[in-house]
Formats: sequence, C-alpha cells, structure tokens
Amino acid sequence: NHVLITHGIYKYFRHPSYVGFYYWSVGTQLLLGNPICAVCYSLASWYFFKRRIPYEEGTLLKYFPDEYPAYVASTWSGLPFIWSDIVIAQEGGGTGTTQRA
Repeated sequence: NHVLITHGIYKYFRHPSYVGFYYWSVGTQLLLGNPICAVCYSLASWYFFKRRIPYEEGTLLKYFPDEYPAYVASTWSGLPFIWSDIVIAQEGGGTGTTQRA
C-alpha cells in the first residue's frame, strides 16, 4: 500500500534529498574556496544522479502507472540537465509521447 507524496517539498522537486545532497556537496567546496573540487564534486554527483534517477523513476512508474506521469509533468527533478523520459498518454488519442520533465 504505497502512497505517492505530491505535497510539501515534493510539490516542487521529485527528488528533494538528491537536490539537497547535490547542492550541499558543491556548495561546501565553493565555501571552502576549492573551485577544482567544486567542479569535480558537481560532475561526480551529477553523473551518479543522472544514472540513479531514471532507475528510481522507472520503479515509481511501476507502482503508480496512472499518477506518476502527471506528477512528472508538473515537477522538476531539481538537478541541472536531468530530465525524465516518462511516457505520457495524450488526451483522446491514447498514443504515448515522450515528454521531458
């Protein structure tokens, strides 16, 4: 009996803990004055989440096949240049189109 949470911080970001970790890891390096580490941390974190988020969203789509596509369309992952490729059915036609959210 899983429930898709779409209120609170989840109203704005689909992956708030990933957003927090990403910006914390980069921000700490910027505050410490380590520009090279900031770039390395941002690339390493981004690459990790770029691979992790599609897997996680695929699992969520299996649990919530009717609700999750609409949720994806109305929110942002919260991370730069990471979009979802969840298929959203067009109204009336029933054919799927790929929408990046």
